[in-house]
Amino acid sequence: MKGYIPASRFLVAVVVVFLVWTDFPTRTGQAGAAVSQPSSSARAAVVTNRGGPRPPSPPTPGMDVLTIRPQAVVPSPTPTSPPGSPDSPDQKPQPILRLLGQFQVTGYSDSPINGTDGRGITRSGQRTRWGVVAVDPRIIPLGTELVIEDMDGTVFTALDTGGGVLGHWVDVWYPSDWEARQHGVRQLKVYMVER
Repeated sequence: MKGYIPASRFLVAVVVVFLVWTDFPTRTGQAGAAVSQPSSSARAAVVTNRGGPRPPSPPTPGMDVLTIRPQAVVPSPTPTSPPGSPDSPDQKPQPILRLLGQFQVTGYSDSPINGTDGRGITRSGQRTRWGVVAVDPRIIPLGTELVIEDMDGTVFTALDTGGGVLGHWVDVWYPSDWEARQHGVRQLKVYMVER
C-alpha cells in the first residue's frame, strides 16, 4: 500500500521530532563522557508554534552545571616605609622629654575643700579638665606640657597655680574630691615635653 508507513519508522520519526523539539542533548554513549549541546545557530533554527525562537531550556537533570563566581580583587600592596622610620604612617613622632627632677605630686578638685573657689576656672582662664595641673610658675612656666612618671603617659598642661603649690610641687586636677584624695602625696619624676 502506498502511503503506508511501518510503525517502527513512524515511532523513530516521532522520537527524532521530539528530541529536536525539546532541544534534548545527545550523548556520546560512554559513561561520564562530555555532553554536547546544539550550537546557537541550531537553536535559532528551532521555531515554536507561534513563530518565535525558542528560549533556552533549563539544564537537564543529571547534567553537570558549571557556575563561575567572580573573584574578589585584591589590590597589590603599595610600597610603604619600613616600620619605625620617620616616614612610616603608623608611627607618630615621639616627643622629646627633658627631666625636670623629682617633684611632690598631689591631687586637687574644684571643691572648696581643696582650697579652690569651686568654679573650675584655672589661673590661665581656662576651665579645669583632665590633663590640667597646678604648678609654681617660678619653676614651671604656665602653658608648659609635662609628663609625670606613673601617670599612664598622659601629657599634662600647666594651666593653674595654687597658694600652697610652691617649689617642686605639681598638683594634678581630678573630677572629684575622692579621686584627688586617692592620689595621695607621691614623689615622682616630672618631664617637660619639648616640641
